[in-house]
Amino acid sequence: MKRSLLLLTTLLLFCGVAKAQYLKKGFWGGVELSYGLTLSDKGGLYHQKYGGDTKMQALDLRTVFGYYLTKNFSIGTGVGVATYSDPRINLVPIFIDVRFHPITRINENLYISANVGTSLVSNQSHIDPKLLWELTLGYQLFDLGNCTLTPSIGYGFFKYNAEQWDNLNERLYDETQKRRTLFFRLSLTY
Repeated sequence: MKRSLLLLTTLLLFCGVAKAQYLKKGFWGGVELSYGLTLSDKGGLYHQKYGGDTKMQALDLRTVFGYYLTKNFSIGTGVGVATYSDPRINLVPIFIDVRFHPITRINENLYISANVGTSLVSNQSHIDPKLLWELTLGYQLFDLGNCTLTPSIGYGFFKYNAEQWDNLNERLYDETQKRRTLFFRLSLTY
């Protein structure tokens, strides 16, 4: 509890010092926390062990840094840590972040974000990460001085290969797994 309080206090102090760049040309950064549930995942390993309708939890913490090229278009990059439950897979995703505010004349708080990337490492040696992409819809709720608090909802896709032992032929082969996730994300940007 003390560590969480210290981390939150440090983050808020940092945001108070940082100059707000929300919807202005220039650099911006943020911290994002996501929680989601996977849909029916595709792939032989998953179906054999858990069945087609099993839902897994996904948790993700990341930092994102970008640059607003115009008032309504930003491009950036991000890195974080992510985990899926049963089977437990921990990842370090790295991605490109693109944000677009489609209706800035009516409401500049609404944005669409797309992320495309992969994972640098996983906690299991038999996992080979391939592709990660996400699409989110967010809305700025609060302006906390130089920071903004923004909830968003989104859809994520993660594809990886996992080694599987074939008892019949007595050999290892790669099995492609696909995880689709619906998630809720809370962002603190500065």
